[in-house]
Amino acid sequence: MDVRYDLGDDHRLVGTLCPDMKLTLERPDPDVVTAVTRSADLLREGRGLLLDLVDRAEARDAAASWTGRVNTVTPPARTG
Repeated sequence: MDVRYDLGDDHRLVGTLCPDMKLTLERPDPDVVTAVTRSADLLREGRGLLLDLVDRAEARDAAASWTGRVNTVTPPARTG
């Protein structure tokens, strides 16, 4: 199935269905084990999902007005 919603952006992934992929999300607390999850698990609530994998504040700001409909996942910045 090929679905693409016109969201006003020409990037090939914008407006498409998210493939099920494994994601490793580091936790800011060093005592908490790094979480490994699947994108399908993050979509289980039936809400939109913004994977901000490059930590772009403007992307999160754009999604802020959709907090009741869109979950935002941003891994913490890596240091060192």
